[in-house]
Amino acid sequence: MLIENCLKAEEKILRLEHLRQDARRLNDYTVRRERLDEASEALQSIATTAASMRVAGIKLSLQHALLTEVALFAGEIQRLLLENPELVVEPNRYDFTGFARNATAVVNDIRPLLLTKWREWVESHERAPSDEMLDLLARIGHSGHIVEIRSISRQLTAISLKLPASDADVNRVRQLAERMASLLGDLHTKEIPEPVWVFLRAAGARTGADLALLTSPVLEWLREQNVHNHFCILWKA
Repeated sequence: MLIENCLKAEEKILRLEHLRQDARRLNDYTVRRERLDEASEALQSIATTAASMRVAGIKLSLQHALLTEVALFAGEIQRLLLENPELVVEPNRYDFTGFARNATAVVNDIRPLLLTKWREWVESHERAPSDEMLDLLARIGHSGHIVEIRSISRQLTAISLKLPASDADVNRVRQLAERMASLLGDLHTKEIPEPVWVFLRAAGARTGADLALLTSPVLEWLREQNVHNHFCILWKA
């Protein structure tokens, strides 16, 4: 009886140990699979971003272009794991954990570089005058256009802070830029004489307007609009 009880106890201990091992393998599988899925999604996402940026005409280095191939490789790994999920817990056959770690590191390194290039491209499409110049234009009766120009400028700024998720983001920037150009064109052709417009655009830029642009007709127009006191002349060494 005692021997039988000992055998039963030993059997239960072995079963419990097997359950513990299965639980550890399941936990390893779950954690490793989550890391792999995250790394694969990140690679595919950054590859899609790089593709959209190339559609925009943004020049990328070979390193960026290779992301597409890496993302395809990640997809192949996912398909392999769907067919043979047990491979996740067999590190001797393939170091999936190392792949996930390296893939995440690549994405983290490359994302800031892509974001810088994307922001520069978006900003190149924002040709709105300075806030001061928009305030001035609003004072002389163009508030409707100015409100929309400011709105477009804010939208472009918001878009520039996040990497494009698809070609739709590229198209959106172009649409907003075209609308802003149309609004600025309306101000120019309908309300403001050409020499005045040239002066105002230059004055609203970071470098300011050349004094030669402030001709008598321009100054007279500014006085008629009672905005001439909003400008000043600065000496440049």
